[in-house]
Amino acid sequence: MAGISSTVDREALFRCSIPEGQVGKAAIERYTISKDAASIGCIRGEYLLPGEFTRLMINGQLVMSDTPQEYRDHIAFFGRARGSVLIHGLGLGCALNVLLSMGHVNDITVVEVNPDVI
Repeated sequence: MAGISSTVDREALFRCSIPEGQVGKAAIERYTISKDAASIGCIRGEYLLPGEFTRLMINGQLVMSDTPQEYRDHIAFFGRARGSVLIHGLGLGCALNVLLSMGHVNDITVVEVNPDVI
């Protein structure tokens, strides 16, 4: 498969399509960031964008989401990924989905310690 070259395409691939549900202490939830909440919210020094998103919660704590802010946290990783890639933590599988589209990534190993996530 030819690699994806556009940041816009990678960001679209980063969006999660896993259905809501819970296994043990891991839960997949859909949530909305309203325009009002986005105007006052800030994560890691970045303002939020409004929209519908998915998050992985473990023991009630946010582990990962498919927000544009989370995607931006992965951009450098995607830019360096070549050949054999090791991912520490499956999360929502967003990073894995992007890497699978990259022609210069030959194989991917994911290590996830929490069986509820798998």
